[in-house]
Amino acid sequence: MRWADLLIFNTSREVLDFLLQNRFRVIGTLDPVETPREHSEKLIIVKRRFLEDIDKVFPSREYLVAFKPRDVESARRAGRIDHPISIVFDEENIDLCTREQLVVMRGKRVFIEILARAVLYDEYLPRFMRYAKTCIRRALVEGIDVVLSSGARNLEEAFSPGAFRVLERYLTGIRGSLTYSWFRVLEKWREDLVKRIDASEER
Repeated sequence: MRWADLLIFNTSREVLDFLLQNRFRVIGTLDPVETPREHSEKLIIVKRRFLEDIDKVFPSREYLVAFKPRDVESARRAGRIDHPISIVFDEENIDLCTREQLVVMRGKRVFIEILARAVLYDEYLPRFMRYAKTCIRRALVEGIDVVLSSGARNLEEAFSPGAFRVLERYLTGIRGSLTYSWFRVLEKWREDLVKRIDASEER
């Protein structure tokens, strides 16, 4: 099974070329993607919906919903949703991923999505890494799914599998602990999509 990046904000041709060259199999994006003909059978697109208003968050079979909370109240409300949606944490709100937040999420199908792009910026790096490491390790202990996505807004913010592996190892202390978490999340969301991914891998 190849790699996935479930949340990419920029799907320009140069970003798609980078992902395909690095053997990514599944990508999640907000925008329609015109897949190059030569790669049409090599890339599976997951439609995403990115929201910052908790009152607009509803489960969907068409879109895998991503919600970015701006405050404790909205983060807690999202954490009580027992459907496969992601609560997104990045350089701006990583401090909301606390022990109390994880307790609310325990036993639910809602999952955590960490945007890795923050580590590329010196002004965010130390604080982000400190909070993200604690958040992810506690979440894994609680049995909460954690997905590591790039959140790339341009080519410079796109991550290779190797970069994801290094970051994963640092954040979790365990090699491979997040490598296929994207697959478990998609399996909970839409089994038909997972079957399509499995079938494409067999070709």
